[in-house]
Amino acid sequence: MSEDPWLQEVKKFKKGDTVEGKITRITPFGAFVQLSPAVEALVHVSEMSNDDNVDPEKIFHSTKRSNLRC
Repeated sequence: MSEDPWLQEVKKFKKGDTVEGKITRITPFGAFVQLSPAVEALVHVSEMSNDDNVDPEKIFHSTKRSNLRC
């Protein structure tokens, strides 16, 4: 039995890696980033800053590419 292709794709991203992704959507609780055609990830507001009043729209801009740390 072969490994799930989605799991193979996710294994490309390791904790601490810096990756480029496209911001696909911004919400009050975070930003969604497309890391590859098969993987979209959430950057939660708690991971954006130590400040409790983080506005993701002030950090990210929809449809822009950004470098992010996994």
